[in-house]
Amino acid sequence: MTKQIWKNNRNPNKFIEVVRYPSGNYYAAQFMQWGDILNWMGSRNGRHFRLRKSTLAEILSDYTLQGSEVETVKAWIVRDPDEMSAAVVFAETRGKAKVLAQGTDACEDLPFTEIDCRRFKEADSMYEPGKKELDWNLLDDRLFLVRHGWYCIEVNERLCCPGQCPVWADCEQGGRSDE
Repeated sequence: MTKQIWKNNRNPNKFIEVVRYPSGNYYAAQFMQWGDILNWMGSRNGRHFRLRKSTLAEILSDYTLQGSEVETVKAWIVRDPDEMSAAVVFAETRGKAKVLAQGTDACEDLPFTEIDCRRFKEADSMYEPGKKELDWNLLDDRLFLVRHGWYCIEVNERLCCPGQCPVWADCEQGGRSDE
């Protein structure tokens, strides 16, 4: 998610906050600022309204970009505490990670309160805009996970058999030995 503040060219106290989500949706809220006093216009408490990119471009033609702030998307390991399977999701907070986890194979039928969610800082670098989770079926994601101690618990799976899995040599279950 990216936030930008745009300042009006004719009124130095008038601003628009634009938020772009990884899905490509744009949301905007207009506000006035006099020193420390902030007054959101047209809504309560700065509610953002969804806009088309073309409409937003027309509105912003009378504004100048003041700054750009990118909120940090973090990697989280989510899993069912009673199972061995897990997933890595990308979200700003633990709560948002748990919501995303409910859409993964590892936690699909699990209530929000029962999902085990822990930070996985090493995977922060794997985030790309729009990416919600690491996909075991993508070679780069699988290689990253295997190099960080992950392995397939279903060794009879088509992609995880010796000679068929592209990262078998790096896997603890395969050819790699830490001894």
